[in-house]
Amino acid sequence: MVTLEKTNKPQNLQYNDYFEEDFFHWDSQTTQHINSPKIQEMVSGVVDTLLFARELDKIKNKTQPFIYCGRIEYSQHDPSTTKPVHLIFESKDFIENATGGIKSIYDWSPSKKGFGTTSKINTRNKTSKRRARSQGFEVNPLKKKAVELHAMGRAGEHYKDLGYDVEDTSSNHPYDLVCTKPNGECRRIEVKGTRGLGEDVIVTKNEVESARDSAQLTDLFIVHSIDIREEDEKYIASGGEVNLIEDWVPLKAD
Repeated sequence: MVTLEKTNKPQNLQYNDYFEEDFFHWDSQTTQHINSPKIQEMVSGVVDTLLFARELDKIKNKTQPFIYCGRIEYSQHDPSTTKPVHLIFESKDFIENATGGIKSIYDWSPSKKGFGTTSKINTRNKTSKRRARSQGFEVNPLKKKAVELHAMGRAGEHYKDLGYDVEDTSSNHPYDLVCTKPNGECRRIEVKGTRGLGEDVIVTKNEVESARDSAQLTDLFIVHSIDIREEDEKYIASGGEVNLIEDWVPLKAD
């Protein structure tokens, strides 16, 4: 059970317990290190680790309840820490559209409260196993837009380098780009961007029907493993790996 706000706690208890997207930072008890039996049980996964958390222990002298935040799984630890050891867990039951008390816990962070933290590990640009399995849904609209624009930019640069004139048609057609060469060769490009590994991507019915048009060649241009960072309250996407499927014709099972 974890209380995030430690204003009334001893100073040796730092503000190192908090969510960073679907990763949870946690300091162990001050008597524990990475090889302590209880810590090793969590690290090895021989026991299910369940997280109960609250922001404050009391409000107006009234004890606050803990909120169940689901299962967490060991991801990594800071080898420079001991007694307490700082561990990072992945939330296996993270709720993307959380509301109420659990959303407040997800959103709580030392920096937002004006507190410092001794944690040296930043997981903001790390892709969790949960997100890596598929393209997934980017809940934050600003992050989603940053990822989409970055993928579109990468695709446009790729086809320009191949000698195509590139037109952005994403606002009024079921494909994102039309790429045309001086000799008349024309391709439609469906662009997908994701912070995950892109093993699965989400396409709409109209996108599938357009790609099945035998009169027009279509490529599926996937940019996966995109990094995203926040600067001056704006999200900036960068990097990523390209998976290009040329002459893409979706099967009925796709």
